[in-house]
Amino acid sequence: MRRIISAVLIALLLPGVIKASPYIVIDERELTGAVVLSVCPVQDQPPQYIVGQKECVWLWADGERTLLIQDLPGRVTALAYGDLRGDGENSLLVAMDDGAGVVGSYRRRDGIWLPEGSFRVFADPINFLEIHDLNRDGLGDLVIRSFKGQAQVLLSWGNRLYPFWKSNPDQEVNHLEVVDINGDGIPEIIYTYKTGYIGILSWDEQQFITLWENFPWGFVESLVILNEGEYPEWLVVTSQKMVYGWRWQNEEIVASRHFHDSDLGDRLFYLPGQGLFSFSQKTGLSFLELKAASAAELWNIPGLYGAGIMELEQGYLIHDIQGNYFRLMPGNREWKIFVKDREITGHLEVIEKGPQFYFNLGQLGEELGFAVSNFDSWHLLQGKHYLKIRAESGVVEVDNLPIPLDAPVLEINGVPFASSALLPFLGWSTEVDRARRKLVFLENWGWWF
Repeated sequence: MRRIISAVLIALLLPGVIKASPYIVIDERELTGAVVLSVCPVQDQPPQYIVGQKECVWLWADGERTLLIQDLPGRVTALAYGDLRGDGENSLLVAMDDGAGVVGSYRRRDGIWLPEGSFRVFADPINFLEIHDLNRDGLGDLVIRSFKGQAQVLLSWGNRLYPFWKSNPDQEVNHLEVVDINGDGIPEIIYTYKTGYIGILSWDEQQFITLWENFPWGFVESLVILNEGEYPEWLVVTSQKMVYGWRWQNEEIVASRHFHDSDLGDRLFYLPGQGLFSFSQKTGLSFLELKAASAAELWNIPGLYGAGIMELEQGYLIHDIQGNYFRLMPGNREWKIFVKDREITGHLEVIEKGPQFYFNLGQLGEELGFAVSNFDSWHLLQGKHYLKIRAESGVVEVDNLPIPLDAPVLEINGVPFASSALLPFLGWSTEVDRARRKLVFLENWGWWF
């Protein structure tokens, strides 16, 4: 028996057996349905966060809100911040759903954001909006995409914006990135069609040209820009879990990666200075180390599936496709434990082994309302019901009816630890939220009760 217990303890205590996350998840309910934009108005200063929510825009800092704009004609769907006129002053662009898609432009005057005009681009709302100088004329140009996947580029000229490029109306643009791929000071537009296409638009002699294109195998799920090395690298991950990478080298675009990884999620994001994040509907959020021909998981948060992630001063902010927001914060490994809505954290000793939990049997019985005693075996009594448990047998006797357990009771330093498999015989079940490290005991009366 001692040898078996020792093996279990080694599995429990060895570091690296479980790739647990150093973060816990905190719900940010005040941001539900919002659009959050990270901006740096002052160089080398911490970023600020502009939030569009319903018909308002506000500044979010240290958990406090400062109202910037209110009573907009529609729900905010996208935000952009940058120098649109080329005069060194930043404009705030607000895309709204007013039954179609309208963009309002605002400038700050004496501490107040005042409207300076509006325009329409699509018949449906906009979900991507960025300001860039795409032709190096000193004016800010716009890259826009609608919820239906139509993309358009608008160039500034004489305080007006003119449509200059449109995506194929028969295709859905599902990813857009604006990045200078070759270091010439003029950013390119990298875009993908969901059906399996990636192309690069580049400004050349007063027009946009297709500098490069490729047709990866499968539907495009993710487009990731890695800002490492002399020139950035761009990756595509497809529905076939094929990873393709390219970058600028020796005055041309060359392949940098090509491998298959079935464990990759369907949404990948890269944060400069942090690394690669993978969201999977099956496994949750994984933080990855990208290698030349593979990706290694460093930690994982099960059950957390997002549509976007941004870095905060502490931790990360994640949103899902329903508009819910979650903050990842550094946290300890302690589980918050509840019996229904009564917290018992610190009163019940818990051991976590992979997906299984083991609970101090004596403490567990008392917290769930049983009288507990220990003679030649452990006895739990509640009302007319009586359970008898021997650690060595892997059997529980329920009202003198012996029933085998799926996982035996462990005896560690003379203290019995029962797995979750015992709970149905006590009339209880557990609800486990690994992302928030919360475990709740709920009544679940079985046929024997």
